[in-house]
Amino acid sequence: MMKRKTIALAAAGLIAVLLLLRSCGGSSASATSQALYATVEQGELSVTVRASGEILSRDANRIIPRIKRGVVVSFLAPEGSRVKKDEIIARFSPDELDQRITEAEATLADRELQVVSAQADLEIQTLDNANTLKLAEQAVSDAEMELLKFIEGDEPRDLRAAELRIATTISNRERSIRKHREATELLQEGFITEDQVEEERIAMETAEVDAETAEQELRILQEYDVPLRRNRAESNLERARTELEKTLKKNDVQAQNKRQALENAVRARDRAEIELENLRREREDFDVRAPIDGVVNYGDPANPWRRTDIQAGMNLNPGEVLITIPNMTDMQAVVNVPEADVDKVTSGLAATIYVEAMGRRTFSGEVVRVAEVANPGGWLSSDVKEFRVEIAIPDGNGLRPGFTCDAVITVEQIPDALLLPIQAVFREGDRWVVHKGSPGRSKATPVEIGRSSVTQVHVLDGLRKGDRVLLNPGGDLR
Repeated sequence: MMKRKTIALAAAGLIAVLLLLRSCGGSSASATSQALYATVEQGELSVTVRASGEILSRDANRIIPRIKRGVVVSFLAPEGSRVKKDEIIARFSPDELDQRITEAEATLADRELQVVSAQADLEIQTLDNANTLKLAEQAVSDAEMELLKFIEGDEPRDLRAAELRIATTISNRERSIRKHREATELLQEGFITEDQVEEERIAMETAEVDAETAEQELRILQEYDVPLRRNRAESNLERARTELEKTLKKNDVQAQNKRQALENAVRARDRAEIELENLRREREDFDVRAPIDGVVNYGDPANPWRRTDIQAGMNLNPGEVLITIPNMTDMQAVVNVPEADVDKVTSGLAATIYVEAMGRRTFSGEVVRVAEVANPGGWLSSDVKEFRVEIAIPDGNGLRPGFTCDAVITVEQIPDALLLPIQAVFREGDRWVVHKGSPGRSKATPVEIGRSSVTQVHVLDGLRKGDRVLLNPGGDLR
């Protein structure tokens, strides 16, 4: 129903203009001229939407150079020139990048030297660790042997020697006591002198002291010397074992530090290699080559106002379209449809394209895309919003991007419709009427109308096939 009202309003506007023209001439003698009639016919009504635009390639190869920073364009292939695939179409000034490549090569050489140095440090640390570990293990082994030697050798030997000394001194003491007693008896018998007896007494006391000393030495050995020496040997062993554990941990930390230093140096070298490789690859991208055979077009077709900025010597930033090479075998018409008609246009509708530059030659097409939002307006834009509609042209031989075109999109086909020229339908108040009879004596007949094309209107009710109505009711309009 809404679509019918839209068509009716559009037809009303056109008919109102015709009525105005007729009213202007109604006072003249032409009102009595020969009557003009239109006959209601039955046939197919094609409802269309007209729009204008330009021819573009559907596959526009937009060349966005692979650059990471702004560059200066030193060479551009002339716009409009034909190029072959892989042909150089643009170059950038490499001076700054070449300097960075030189610096990156120097950095890489320094990083490689650091890797060699770190590798040597790790190898030296490994040798030092092996040596210190061997010394620490040897110290533990020596301490274990010292303790075992003391327990199984020195301790029993010294105790045995002390016990033997006691036995010897006791035997000497007993012998000296016996000799002293015998000397005393011999002195009484007069066989020896008192001096000899005194000597035997002194020897007896000495033997007594020696026996007491030997016993004291054994006690001191058992209570002090042996425990002290055992504790010292055990302490030395514990200290050696502690030093061994410290050596193992210290070696592990030092080796880990050297390995980490080597890994850091390797990573730094790898990053330098990647950076240099990226710079060299970027340097290769300073020669921009054509991806396909085609014609050079500067800039992006979607932003035509930037085309004049594309020239040798310009600064190009990352992400900007430098050149577009359209695929000439896959063309489309891009037209702008007013907002009043855009709801009628959907994908899949047939269209006829008229190209002025080719003598109004026609091409068949199909709507493939209707924009969801209106075209962005600028300070020169009108108040009428327009929507971008893309129409694929399967057979576009001879078409070139930039050609101006008109498109007629068939939005609806109504078969077996009662049709009248739109000039035969008039607006009276809130109704549509046609005029039957003759000029000056015609009768207004109400009709219900539906869709309309540029030239015809669909009569829904009020007329039959073959009815004749006036095109120029003349002064009888009232």
